[in-house]
Amino acid sequence: MPKRELWTGIAIAAALTAAFAYARGSAKKSQKTKKEVTASALAFFEPSRTRTIETPSAKYTCYEYGPPVTSAKSVILYLHGVPGSRLVPIPGLNTLCLEKSVLLISPDRIGFGDSKRFGSEESNNVSEFNKFSTELFHKLDVEAARFVRVMVVGYSLGAPLALGLLQVVPPDSQRVSSVHIIAPVGFTSSTGSLAGVVLPNRVSHWMVRYAPNVLKWGWAVFGSFIASGDGYIDAMIAGSGKADRDGMTDLDILVWKLTTRETMKQGTRAFVSNVLEFFGKDAPSGWGFNVKTLLKDHENIPVHFYHGNHDVITPIFASEELVELLGLKETDALTAYPDPSLGHFGIVKKVVLDIVSGSLQ
Repeated sequence: MPKRELWTGIAIAAALTAAFAYARGSAKKSQKTKKEVTASALAFFEPSRTRTIETPSAKYTCYEYGPPVTSAKSVILYLHGVPGSRLVPIPGLNTLCLEKSVLLISPDRIGFGDSKRFGSEESNNVSEFNKFSTELFHKLDVEAARFVRVMVVGYSLGAPLALGLLQVVPPDSQRVSSVHIIAPVGFTSSTGSLAGVVLPNRVSHWMVRYAPNVLKWGWAVFGSFIASGDGYIDAMIAGSGKADRDGMTDLDILVWKLTTRETMKQGTRAFVSNVLEFFGKDAPSGWGFNVKTLLKDHENIPVHFYHGNHDVITPIFASEELVELLGLKETDALTAYPDPSLGHFGIVKKVVLDIVSGSLQ
């Protein structure tokens, strides 16, 4: 490793250490005293079923919320962010899905939770994930004995996967009924100024952009800090803004801890590969496909963005740029939430519950 990169990595690691230490200190001061969570409370997080999908290169583990596909009125494919996992961080989601006859399928990314790659190669790119999507759609059709239409929802770093999935949808197909993007990660051009962005994300963005070769080493330093997931998510919640943080209940915070533990269950390797793959990339093709031409053959598929005005993890200008790149009208395609409590964490609960309940289509 060149000496310059080594010292750059050391400096970045020191900055990240200070940033996370400050955020954790803020978390301890501001978060409510946690009550003991009973077994009945944990039932809020339980899915209806677990599904395994295998491709030639990987095994994906999914949680299914709601009824089976044979009786579901609609089907949602939910793609989590990073941190995140098949465990959707929304207490009571399964109960609402059953009530509304909505099947929500949430897969672990490769290397997260119980999803594993066959062999040693590490990859979390869009084309790899599309193998999973293709296989999942086929199995749903077979089980339901009909053509199953799917609503796709991508949150934060799940946005590239949700948009990239359209590459395997034939132009004349009705497979995807709509795409919903919640608080997406942006391209370098949209995050260049990083004004108002929480310090750990600013440092991480710089690291991916200018010192990618030391990223794995940097995160190895933090391995003990984030191994359980709790320290990392505490820091992120603390840095997300007081209103966003205070709007979360004890159950909300618990489920975020649980899903982040699944993120790190197999170590930090998959976490880092996802950051390298999608964070700090150049528009319009940094995610492995051209966003500008993505909707050329899919003009009939509605694509909508949801973002909080006070999001300091992935600020709203990320959504604004994606809307522009896709050739959509911002007034029609972007819903901005002025409520400070709907920051990066609060917004996902509201939007997903609104989609499941049918108020957003």
